[in-house]
Order: sequence, then structure tokens, then C-alpha cells
Amino acid sequence: MVNHLESLIDPMPLKIVLHGLPGTGRSRLLYKVATAGVERGLDLEMFHCALNPDRVEHLVIPDLGVAITTSEEPHAYKRCKSDIWINLNSGFREEGLEQDAEILSTVQKYYWELLGVAISYIRQAKETHDAIESLYIPSMDFDAMGELRTRVLNKIITYIT
Repeated sequence: MVNHLESLIDPMPLKIVLHGLPGTGRSRLLYKVATAGVERGLDLEMFHCALNPDRVEHLVIPDLGVAITTSEEPHAYKRCKSDIWINLNSGFREEGLEQDAEILSTVQKYYWELLGVAISYIRQAKETHDAIESLYIPSMDFDAMGELRTRVLNKIITYIT
């Protein structure tokens, strides 16, 4: 898997990284910060998780030069000394974390295993797509398609002018 998280976060002078176990409220905190920013008239950019679009994972506020991000696999952010790291696990009692460690470990194992299966199916679909494409691309006339596009566009322009 590939991400370009650094291209979003690195340009911002202030970087705040939220780290914590599932359920610690990283996404909810980002959403609340974003809501507060919008209420104050700030332009901001919210980036959602590709695997769970309901979850906000990165927030960039260019007006303030601030990026707030999460750092969890599969898109962990590299640690820099100047970044502010906030560990949301610090709100839990240690014995509570120990009790859930085995369950969390099992869930993470299945998550990575199933993600690997999904990626293998995506790879298979890409290979099938490429094989089908290799059959019809030699028969395509891209120049003729370009000319047709230009004719249709010109016709549309004559209707609206």
C-alpha cells in the first residue's frame, strides 16, 4: 500500500500527531477541531480514511499553518523531533489496556490477514483488466476519437451561443 501523507503534512509549520489505540477518539477529536475551525471561518482540508470513509484521519488548516494527523498503520506518519505527539492512550488505566491487549492483538491479526486477501483480489482484477485491455486497445483509433470529441464539443457550443 502507498500513501503520500508527508506531502500533505510536511509543508505545515506546526504538526500535531494523534496516536492511540482503536476507540481512543482520534477521529472524533479531529472532527470536533474541524467543526470548530469552520465555525470560526477557517478554510480547512479534511482527509478521510480510504478503508473507512466515515473516519477523519488528517486535518490541514493552511490559514494557521497547522496539520493534525493520526499515525496508525497502514498510514503511519514518520516521527520528527519538532512534531507534537499526543498519546491518547494516556487517558486509560494500565490494567484496562492489559485486559484488552489479547483481543486487540487477535483483531489486528485478522485485519491484516483480510486486508492481504483483499489486496490479492485487487491485484487479480488489475491483471484481468490489463489482459482485456490488451485485446481491444490495438483496435482503438484515438485520433478519430479526438476528432469526434472536437466535433461534438463544437456542436454543443453552437447550441449554447
